[in-house]
This record gives sequence, C-alpha cells and structure tokens, in this order.
Amino acid sequence: MKLLLFIILLTVAIVQRCFGQVEYIFSDIHCDEEQRITESLYSINPNDKQRWIDTLIAAENAVAKEPDLFKVTGSLVRIYQMYEIINNRNGQNRCLQKMMHLAETSGDNEIFIRAKILQAHSILREQKYDQAIACYQDAIKYLQPKKAYRQIAKLHCFLGYAYESIHNEVMCMRNILEAVSIVENDCDDELLMGEVYLHTAIIYLNQSDYTKADGYISGAISIFNLQRDSQAKLYRNFYNTALIVAADIKRATEQRDTAIQLYKKGIEGFEKTMTDFSTQNSARNSLKYLSDGHNGLGIAYQLNGDDKAAIYNMMIALKIRKSFAMQDKMADSYITIGEYYEHKKMPDSAYYYNVEGFNIAQDLRNHRLMGRAARNLAKHFAKKQDYKRAYKYTNIANDAYFLFTDTKQTKDVAREEMEYMFEAERQKAEDLKRQQEKTIEQDQKIINWAIAFVAMSVASLSVIAILFIKKKKKNQLLREQRDALEERSQELLVQQEEISQKNQELSATTEMLEESNKELRILSTVAAATVNAIFITDINGNFTWFNESFSKYSGIPFEELFTNPALKSFLMPQTAKDAYAKVLRTKKSADFLMNMKLFAPDKGDVWMQTTVTPVFDQNNEISMMVLVCSDITELRETTKKLEHSNRELKMLSAVASMTSNSIFITNYEGDIIWFNDAFTRNTGITLDEIGSNPILDNTAMPPATKRIYEKVIRTKQPQEYTTQITHVQGMSMWVQVAVTPILD
Repeated sequence: MKLLLFIILLTVAIVQRCFGQVEYIFSDIHCDEEQRITESLYSINPNDKQRWIDTLIAAENAVAKEPDLFKVTGSLVRIYQMYEIINNRNGQNRCLQKMMHLAETSGDNEIFIRAKILQAHSILREQKYDQAIACYQDAIKYLQPKKAYRQIAKLHCFLGYAYESIHNEVMCMRNILEAVSIVENDCDDELLMGEVYLHTAIIYLNQSDYTKADGYISGAISIFNLQRDSQAKLYRNFYNTALIVAADIKRATEQRDTAIQLYKKGIEGFEKTMTDFSTQNSARNSLKYLSDGHNGLGIAYQLNGDDKAAIYNMMIALKIRKSFAMQDKMADSYITIGEYYEHKKMPDSAYYYNVEGFNIAQDLRNHRLMGRAARNLAKHFAKKQDYKRAYKYTNIANDAYFLFTDTKQTKDVAREEMEYMFEAERQKAEDLKRQQEKTIEQDQKIINWAIAFVAMSVASLSVIAILFIKKKKKNQLLREQRDALEERSQELLVQQEEISQKNQELSATTEMLEESNKELRILSTVAAATVNAIFITDINGNFTWFNESFSKYSGIPFEELFTNPALKSFLMPQTAKDAYAKVLRTKKSADFLMNMKLFAPDKGDVWMQTTVTPVFDQNNEISMMVLVCSDITELRETTKKLEHSNRELKMLSAVASMTSNSIFITNYEGDIIWFNDAFTRNTGITLDEIGSNPILDNTAMPPATKRIYEKVIRTKQPQEYTTQITHVQGMSMWVQVAVTPILD
C-alpha cells in the first residue's frame, strides 16, 4: 500500500502544480489544440502571470475555431479554472460570457448549467454564500420553463450544500429533498438518482440523522453497484465515495467492524481508479475522498484499540491533503491526530497538532473546526493548570460553537467549563492570599520580639534596628503583593458578571422552550377534538389513551381505559396484529381495516380504515403506536352497490348484443346514439356512422314518429308504432317499434 500511495502522489504532482487549487466539475471533453497550448503552463511558474495570460488568450483563440460545442464548453471551463489559479477576473468573466452566449444561441441546457455552477463555485470559494445561492436560484428559474429536470435536480443539491454552509438547515433540507422528488418522479435517470441519494445521505450524516442517512446511502450503493465495473470513471468514483460515506455512518452508530470493511473496500476502489490519470478532472475529488477514507479508517481503528493501524491511516490522510493543499481537510487531519495523541497521553504531540489545526481553521474562518481545536487546547492548558490560557481558548470555542450551532447543550457545556476554570483560578488566588497573610503575621511576631529585645538590651539596639528596617521593607513588599491580589480578585468578579449575563441568555432560551410546550398542548387539544377516532397503544397493542371520537364509535368511556378487557392486546384482530408486526419490522407506518363491532357489538358494522404510526424514543426505538381511524362504512356500501349495478349492466349488454331484434337507443331529442348488431344487419348502417349519417339524426324522423316520441316524453309510458324501414341496398321491410323511456 505504501508503494501504491507513493506512485499516486508522484503521478499527481504534475496535475497539482497547475490544478491543485481547483475542484473540477466538468468532463474531460476538450479541444486538442487548446490542450496542446495549455500543457506548456506545466513548466511556467504561476507567479509569472503575464506569460500565463498570453498563453491562455492563445488557447481561447484556438477554441473559437472548434465546431464541436461540447469540446468548446469543456475547454472554456479548463481555461476559466486556469485563470482562477492566477486570480485573473477579466479572463474568468470573458470565459463565462462566452459560455452563456453558447447556451443562449444553442439552447443547450447542459452548457448553461455548467457555466452557472462554475460561477457559483468560484463565489463559494470567496465565502460569498448569499451571492452563490442567488446564482443557483437564477439558474433554476431559467431551467424550470424548459422542464430540464435533470439539471434542476443537480442545482437543488448544490443549493442545499450552500444553505448548509450558512447553517440554514430548513432550506438545506427543502432543496435536497426537492432534488430527491425530481429524480424519483420527473426523471428517468437511475445514475442521477444514485448521485442525488449520495448527496442526501451526506447532508443527513452532517445533521447526525443516521437512520435516514443509512437509508439513502443504501439506495445509492445499490444503484452504483450495478455500474462498478463500468468504464465510466465518474460512476466508479461515485460508488467508492458511497462506500466511504456508508462507513462514516456505520462508525457513527458504533458498527466499527462493518465500518472498517467498508472503508477498506472504498479505499481499494479509489486506489484502482487513481492509477489511471488519462483524465485530470477527477484527480482532486478522488484524492479528497481517498483521504476521507484513510482518516475515517484511522478513527475506526483507534476506537477498536488498534493504535498502530490508526495513526498509520491518519498520517496517510494528512499526507494526501497536504500534497493537494486541501486546507479544510488538513485542519481536520491535524485536529484528529491531536486527539489521537491526547488519547495516548502524549500532551506535547497533541498540543502541536491541535495548534496547527487551529491556525488553519482560523485562517479559513471554519467555526466548526476552530471550536473543536480550541476546546482541545483549553483542556490541554487546564491539565497544566495554566487557567488563563485555558479560559481564553474556552471562550474561543464557545464563540465558535455559538456561530456554528445555536443549541442549549453547547452553551451549557461551555458555561460549565468556564465556571469550572474560573472557580479553580479563584481558589488558587485565595490560597496564595492566605499563605501571604500567614507570612505577614509571622513576621509581625518577629518584629514584636525584636522591640522587646531592644528594650531589654541597649547594647544590641543598633543590630535590632537594622533587622527592623529589613523586616519593614519585606512587609511593604508583601502588602504590595496583597494589593495586587485584591486587584486580581476584582477582575475575577468582573468575569463572574460576564458568566451571569450568559446565564440570562440561557433563561431566554428556556422561555422559548416553554412557548414550544404551549404549541404541543394546542396540538393535543386538536387531537382530542377531531372527528377521526384516535388512540395510542404500547408496542404490544394495549391501550394507553384515546380521544372522544373513539369513545363515540366504540361506546367505551375514557374512565374504562385500564379496566375494559376490550382494550387489551389479546382481543386485537389479525389484520391489526399483522400491521403491528410490519411497523415493528420496518419502523414505518402501516394500514389495516377494522370493524368497530369489535368494541361495540350492539352498534352494527362500522368499518374503519386505520393507519398505525410508530413513535420513537431518544434511542430511535419504537416506544408507542398512534392509530388514526377514518369511517369508511358508507364508502364500502356504495362500492357494493356499484359492483351490483355493473353486473346487471353487463348482463343487459350481453342480451342486447345477442338478440335478433333490432335495438337502438336515442337521446332526449331523438338522435340515435347506439344500436346493436341486429340493427346493422336490418339497415346496413354501422356504429361508425353515428354523428355523420343524417339518417340517424332527429331531423330525418317522420312526423308520425315524432308525435310518438312526444307522447312518450309527456306520459313517461312505453308506446308502440308500425313503420317501414329501407336497407341501404334498397330492400324494404315493415317493423313493429316499441319505445321505452329510461328515467334518471
């Protein structure tokens, strides 16, 4: 593995020189002439900006002669990213304008979307999140009338990540779930569905919702697993990335052995694809997730007690990240290694790596990593009894966590740590003050003995005077030290006031929680008053609560909740038992049909469509079941009547089709709207002629026949008459016609 890693890093060194600062988002399709020109930049230092600009302008001119739009777009993306390396805004804007012009003139949505994504990614690197979000939203608005669902789904994923960067979880989840809805309902692209499932799993993992993250990553792996032997390197890397994410989820849920196997499988897959560098675009992203795999594998080994394998993999991850200047990943690696050395009780090494991680995170303004490193440093200095610096880093960690996630738990932890260190420092100052006061008291006794000795011995007066002066100076010094301690005590009181202010902020948070409880009480009132029957049971089916509607249907008053045998699980119908078993197995809602006759035999059949919904505890285990019942008795009766009518209509249709008598049906005005096969045989007219043959129109009806129709309509009674009909081939016959009205 060491040899393979060395080959990978050596092979990518050329790519890193020019492209290390860029995350590629486009395929390797480009103009050959542009590639030939830009390859010369490999040997030119990026600090020589003018030579870079001249070379890239020549590449732009070469691209203008290329007729293939996709090659033109690919080359413009490459040139844009090279301009970004030397921070040349004019060149970047020129490339973007050309791409937008291509999208407008060709009507190609893919070219437009690549230009917008490239622009937004560049804005995100400058941490201008609001501008990037607006850029994504403009692209979505542009594509919606075109129904370009594939591109819109990708944009919603990127938009979800952008909202996550500014800690807006609501908008983050709204956009990522919108992408899921699009690929499931509006797109027939299974690989895109796998990509969106992968992004969704990463979002849920970042939010610590491991159950949903596991569900989506399983779906992504199932899709990409079908493509694992594909020559499309992009989808092989998606499959390897999905394995790494799945391993992170298993490690977070303490399934360490499974996590280790998934990490190894993902790393092996990336190492196989990384040995082929015929394409440059995926190099950085592949190494990024390869480093994530090694870092996660190291943590998993540490949790399993294999320290040697743990630090080996952590160091590999750091080496890859340093080689490609992945600043945020470098900070994460330094902090992870620092935590490893802290676990191994090697404080000096832990301090070095945490400081390195803290400095990088501070430069990046990454509050999550900065807070994590600062908290580690605060613990380090607290153990060394350097409470001043421990207090400093605790404040930094508290501020960073406050910006990253405004939760009561985070504030409580920071407040407890500050109070602990404040109390320790104050106790130390009081001990020193008592020791100095004791020393002053002892010195005062010596002075008193010296004065007595002077009174008794005049001969020793000069010696005693000298000793007295020295002791007096020493006392003065001690008094000055005591004054300094009093000033320090005043500073500590000021710090205590700051802590009190933070406690007031926490009280305001408590009031917000009380408002939430009021909303819950309102919801409880609504559940009690709804017309649907609602009841709650334990996982075995024993009733624990039901509302007034259930009492109305069942005839059981609420006072009999724990005494009525009809509310016990052993009387549950088989359909309900099957539904409970399904919910316990899948942890998802299930439906079943229930007759309220079970509870009220004397009330007749009352059929209920019942939905069983599980309620989870803090350990994600089902604690109770909520059942909502809807009365469908009338619906069932109506369905039975309709089925009976359908059977009668089928019988009448069969009779009408097989009889030898001519049968035809008219509307209220007398227009013929249907007739049987016998009518066709007698007249030569077919059903296809309805609406086009004037003979079938009421205008062709003889006056005598019209009078018969008017009498039938007036009396609502059947009438008969005799008339002569003529076949289309000229044959005539006399027929007896019976007109029967059909009433609504």
